[in-house]
Amino acid sequence: MKTEVPVFLIVTPAFNSAGFIDETILSVVSQAGAFRIRYHVQDGGSTDGTVAALERWASRLGSGTFPLLCSGVEFTFRSEPDTGMYDAINRGFAHLNPAGAEHMTYINSDDRLFPGALQFAASVFGESPEIAWLGGRPCEMNEKGELMQIHEEQVYPTASLQAGLHDGRSLPFVMQEGTFWRSALWIKAGGFRTDLRQAGDWDLWRRFAAETSYYSVDVILAAHRRHEDQLTADKGVYYREVDQVSGDECVGLYASELTRFRAWEGDSEEDCEGRYFGRFLRFRPDARHAGGGRWVAAQRAYRTNLKSSIAVTNGFTNVTIPAEFDTGFGPTCDADLAHNLLSGFRVSTSATGSLRFHARRDGLHRIFLHLRNFDAGVRLTLCNRSRILLDAELPVTGYERDCLAIAESVFTQGPNVISIAFSGSDPRKVPVLIVASCEAMCTI
Repeated sequence: MKTEVPVFLIVTPAFNSAGFIDETILSVVSQAGAFRIRYHVQDGGSTDGTVAALERWASRLGSGTFPLLCSGVEFTFRSEPDTGMYDAINRGFAHLNPAGAEHMTYINSDDRLFPGALQFAASVFGESPEIAWLGGRPCEMNEKGELMQIHEEQVYPTASLQAGLHDGRSLPFVMQEGTFWRSALWIKAGGFRTDLRQAGDWDLWRRFAAETSYYSVDVILAAHRRHEDQLTADKGVYYREVDQVSGDECVGLYASELTRFRAWEGDSEEDCEGRYFGRFLRFRPDARHAGGGRWVAAQRAYRTNLKSSIAVTNGFTNVTIPAEFDTGFGPTCDADLAHNLLSGFRVSTSATGSLRFHARRDGLHRIFLHLRNFDAGVRLTLCNRSRILLDAELPVTGYERDCLAIAESVFTQGPNVISIAFSGSDPRKVPVLIVASCEAMCTI
């Protein structure tokens, strides 16, 4: 009995894409494996040679002269006016007419699928019927197609996805390229909103999350190209659309879920019963398996940053208060394991800054500041208003160890701001320090 091979429905929206469209199409039709591809490019009426390129591909793929590495490729295109990228994608998938059993993705006309991406998705979907939506590690390339960055693997909890928190401001994006789903999920969600110009992916992901879980995979399936002319360069439009949808439709869900997430993130006593655990796949070697192993599902908490420490002394246990970095420091950084730095560390950007501690009660608090210093003669000063809490010269630590700076201050319940200043032997040079962590503990 003949076994039916999986079918991929793939759409590329295009408009004046002559500079990159050949590379994108090649990355799709050269995929190798036991599957069929139905690939449609929906062009918005290009005038730069894009249509001519599509005609060449249609001729070559239709003639049988292109060396296929999969079970078959059906290539089609149409050029007609549309109302935007998401209208084009909806039109493309309508042409392919998903029936519920296929696998789907779309790839923009300047992005690229990586070799093996479709076979990987086909294998996972084939072996794991409970998985309906997956994606690999976010990867970026420059205009010339050179890889720029492979981002850390993330997990995407269903609760935060459904609430829309993964908008790039509160929590990381779900990158579109390299994301695959079953066509039954697409049919149930209803496709893209065509009134959105840039936030359509974000909106579709939150509707997908109302139906199923997203599975992260620690592999590279596609790359997003960064260049000056791309539509997503204007983040202002994107965030206005996110805010509009959040305000119009989510009815406070975004704000309430963000508040709940921040409480869980900042307080190790807030468990949330696995609410912020996300699903992921890990490869488990197994010589008995045809592929040398198999991908197995697991779950873990969203972020890898350590939560606040739990301080224990004789007869006393207390959760420390994490510092909020108001000014003087850059954003949190990804882990740098080569230098023994966990994710969440920060680098100073100014000679002065401020830290904010939200005390749970009045009383004397002890502040612990783990930092790295690379220059001789650097002095650290901590103040609470006009009172100097610490004024000391820092040892040179390099990356080999931390300097633990300790100070004490009376806090009142609620926010307390501590000013921080660094000065070096050369007044013209601003010292650069790394703060690995900063927290405070009530001593009573």
